[in-house]
Amino acid sequence: MMIDLAERLGYPTLLVGRTRLGTLNHTLLSVNALKARGMRVVGIVLSCSAPDKGPAEQFTAGDLARLVENVPVVVLPFLGPEVVGNADKIASTIASSWPAMLVNRWIGLEEGE
Repeated sequence: MMIDLAERLGYPTLLVGRTRLGTLNHTLLSVNALKARGMRVVGIVLSCSAPDKGPAEQFTAGDLARLVENVPVVVLPFLGPEVVGNADKIASTIASSWPAMLVNRWIGLEEGE
């Protein structure tokens, strides 16, 4: 299982989920499983899988941020066909959507928890 691989590698974990029905439950269970193994969760990324924003896209990230302690939650907007497969456009989307300090910390350019 991926949790076994992540545990063996020993790196901090960035958990990725979708903004769909059931994401809160699935993500909280995953966070608890990671923490039960003594693994550090440094962030949660929620990926929008549809261009239209329904209740899941509007509320899931905020609800999740309130339910997890000291774990940043960010949303990756829907990536249309003009973006998928283009690393520069994906990087630009991330840069315009997430705090630079957080991204720099996740990729090792900045120290922090």
